[in-house]
Amino acid sequence: MKRTCIILVVACLFLSCNQQPKVEETMKENNAKRSEELIAILPTEIPGNVIEMIGNEWMLITAGNKDAYNTMTASWGTLGQLWGKAVSTCYVRPERFTYGFMEKSDYYTLCFFEEEYREALQYCGSKSGRDHTDKNKAEVAGLTPAYTENGSVYFKEAYLVLECKKLYAEQFQEANFTKNDIVKSIYGENNGIHKAYIGEIANCWIKKEIDNTDDGTSKSKTVLSVIHERKSVRKFLKDKEIAKSDVDAIVKAGMAAPSGRDARPWEIIVVNDRQILDAMAEKLPYAKMLAEAPMAIVVCGDINKSEYWYVDCSAVTQNILLAVEALGLGAVWTATYPYEDRMSVVTEYLKTPAHITSLCVIPIGYPEGEHHPKDKYDESKLHYNKW
Repeated sequence: MKRTCIILVVACLFLSCNQQPKVEETMKENNAKRSEELIAILPTEIPGNVIEMIGNEWMLITAGNKDAYNTMTASWGTLGQLWGKAVSTCYVRPERFTYGFMEKSDYYTLCFFEEEYREALQYCGSKSGRDHTDKNKAEVAGLTPAYTENGSVYFKEAYLVLECKKLYAEQFQEANFTKNDIVKSIYGENNGIHKAYIGEIANCWIKKEIDNTDDGTSKSKTVLSVIHERKSVRKFLKDKEIAKSDVDAIVKAGMAAPSGRDARPWEIIVVNDRQILDAMAEKLPYAKMLAEAPMAIVVCGDINKSEYWYVDCSAVTQNILLAVEALGLGAVWTATYPYEDRMSVVTEYLKTPAHITSLCVIPIGYPEGEHHPKDKYDESKLHYNKW
């Protein structure tokens, strides 16, 4: 199994870090510029050509925390899917100063920069953190450290930040290379062989001011398109499962909803048990499509946390429906609240406690056939300043 993983990772290697140009000793420290606000996006919304971004534009791998961290420039790495998760893979040699931080840390970050920061990346790639005792080398290069809720270090100048939770790490073994010339040409006799780290992309942020798609249109326009393209889907491809990374992204989007006094009274139940889906399909009059859907999300509220739980949970539901649309999936809102007979079905099959009330059941899956959104704009319902 280990050998298989190593071969797969080797096959994905990009351009060599050794090809980075040398940076001049006289760094211009005035190149630091605070970025605009970073906004959260899904890993599936990362813009650009990843091979170009990593191989030619480079990235910074950073591990550690506020008290101690190190960063290194890299032009080898991958982004993709593995084990049902959105993941990154990066490679660090044991002799690199960053290696010790990678070994100790549960998280690492990958930061991507505009061309104007090329000199800073050259500096971070050619200078060792061991030689910077008074000031971190990234700060010498003009970069401004910042910290995530998990304590990971990233840089405010980056236009794209990926926070990754380590899932797997393994040292490359010379005996496992299928082409010996790779070892000779890349590593030689004195250079250590890389260790590979695979991390789940736990969080993804992009700079608001350059939140653009590949064709130059703004991401905000794309978000508006998702809103207008959302539609109710009631027919699904029954045997096509949904990746766990997509399920996680949908749930995270739901929980990003606003709530009165920040009470967050929602509880979310993901249902992918075929027997439960079929049983609920029989009992819920407007959720018959559960028999075809590979999964459903049931949005519930804790009545002890807020008497207006159904308002907050409606915002959660809307976020879920928009995330589903953005991922190319389909869904439909089927109400259970305030109908006692429908709510009792959820209680019966999902074993919810007395203080948890279901708002709706959302069947989710890959749409079967064509589905089109409705144009619901009605200018007669628009009023300015007064009725």
